[in-house]
Amino acid sequence: MEKFFGHHKRLLKKTAQQLGGKTSAPAKTPAAKATEQERKRHHTERVARHKKIWELFRAGYSKEDIARIVGVSSHSVYRALEQERPPLSPSLAQHSSWSRSLRTLLEQEVERGVPYSSSAL
Repeated sequence: MEKFFGHHKRLLKKTAQQLGGKTSAPAKTPAAKATEQERKRHHTERVARHKKIWELFRAGYSKEDIARIVGVSSHSVYRALEQERPPLSPSLAQHSSWSRSLRTLLEQEVERGVPYSSSAL
C-alpha cells in the first residue's frame, strides 16, 4: 500500500490541495505547454467527432454512411457508438476511476472533521 501511495504522491498532493482550497500551478516549459495545447486540441476534435457520430446515428444514418461522412473507419463508428458519453481527456482517463474514489474518501474525511495536511502527503 505504501508503494502505491508513494507512486501516486503527486496526484494525491494535488487532490488534497484542491480539497483545501489551495491550487498549485507548476511552472511549465514552452515544450510542455505546446504538448498540452496539442492534447487539448486533439481531445476537442475527438469529442466533436463523437458528438457528430451520435447526431448522425440518431438521425437514422447507417454506420457505414456515418463513417464516410465523418471521415473515419466504420470500426471507429462502432466504438464511438458503444459509449454514449464523449471520451474523457487523457489526464482524466488515466486517473479517473481511483482518483474519484480517493477524492470522495478525502471529502468524507474532511466533512467528518478529520484534520489533514497536504504537506503530510
